[in-house]
Amino acid sequence: MGWIIGTVAASSLALIMLIVAIAAASSGGDSAQLEADLSRAESALIPQEEVERRNSDLDAREEALALREADVSAREAAISEVEAMVARNRFGDGIQIVGKTVEAGVYRTDDPGFCTWYLYRSGSNYEDVINSGFSNEPEEVTVVLEAGQDFDSSGCGTWTKVG
Repeated sequence: MGWIIGTVAASSLALIMLIVAIAAASSGGDSAQLEADLSRAESALIPQEEVERRNSDLDAREEALALREADVSAREAAISEVEAMVARNRFGDGIQIVGKTVEAGVYRTDDPGFCTWYLYRSGSNYEDVINSGFSNEPEEVTVVLEAGQDFDSSGCGTWTKVG
């Protein structure tokens, strides 16, 4: 990026000098005025050392920005991974097939309403009840789900895997 600014500065000086030369040739004008205009144009240009310093500052800023962008990307990836894990370990009311729609483990719901739940042996068409429970108070309800079971809950809110 720095070479662009240096090239523009050098090109600007050449262009100014060309314009002054054309103006002097075409107007036969006052050479003192032309010299003053040229001097003013030259003083408006940024010295090459300043251009190089600014380029160096821009390069450092671009490098710092690239590092920050990489850091943000890494954080976003980590957050996405955690969000996906949380989503895999939470579910709401309805029928869940342990090992297919939810992982086996210990699940808890902290704020149920009138909560009822049933554990069935998978493949029993919901006739072989292994365990069941209910709560009509806002209390913590915990269940252990194992492979080969179907779980059905109603009014229990969101279940979260805790173990």
